[in-house]
Amino acid sequence: MNNRKSLIADWTVVIFPVITIALLIFLVGCSTLPTIRPADLPAFVQTGPTVVMFTKPLCPPCDIQEIILVDLAKDFPSIKFGKAYAYDAFIQPTDLWMVTTYDLKWTPTVVFQVDGQEACRWITLHSRDQLWPVLQAFTTGYLELGPEGLFQVSPAVGEEK
Repeated sequence: MNNRKSLIADWTVVIFPVITIALLIFLVGCSTLPTIRPADLPAFVQTGPTVVMFTKPLCPPCDIQEIILVDLAKDFPSIKFGKAYAYDAFIQPTDLWMVTTYDLKWTPTVVFQVDGQEACRWITLHSRDQLWPVLQAFTTGYLELGPEGLFQVSPAVGEEK
């Protein structure tokens, strides 16, 4: 009897997070970032501030990161958001040029660019609170490398620190 309870408890630890993520994805449903084909990527990032999330199918952290970015995109209409599939489900590169140009090794990788120049990148899942100041920097200030190698918002030109 104890073994049965232990087995149920073990399965609950595995199944509950999977169901929660699936439900979250279902509830958000149609709210996804526009997909950018590798051939269209240079034109997409050429002008203005852009955020591109490099992803792959069947990647729960990528799905969660996309939900967070979709939510943030509503708050930052001056920034273009998109996603590009760097790898297929078998972890093979979908486009060798894109993977080598952006030096992609992990998903999700979120690359922040201004006029085609990379400002910073974040690898793996990040929260809304972590992403907010970086997106705010695109619209009001500049990015600078802060303590512990983390990017932080610096004041706009003419403002005091």
